[in-house]
Amino acid sequence: MGAIKLSNVKKSQLIDSLLDSYNHYMQLYKVLGDQKYKDRADIFMNTLKHYFS
Repeated sequence: MGAIKLSNVKKSQLIDSLLDSYNHYMQLYKVLGDQKYKDRADIFMNTLKHYFS
């Protein structure tokens, strides 16, 4: 799959959204202790690392 061209503003918005999702699922994991929330948070973090590091 080819790279997606994003403006710096759009890239920042996408990163913010992914981080918000990561934090949301980590909070659910911490409160409820259900591994499915940690797994979902890991997906968001891996996406961030893969595309933005």
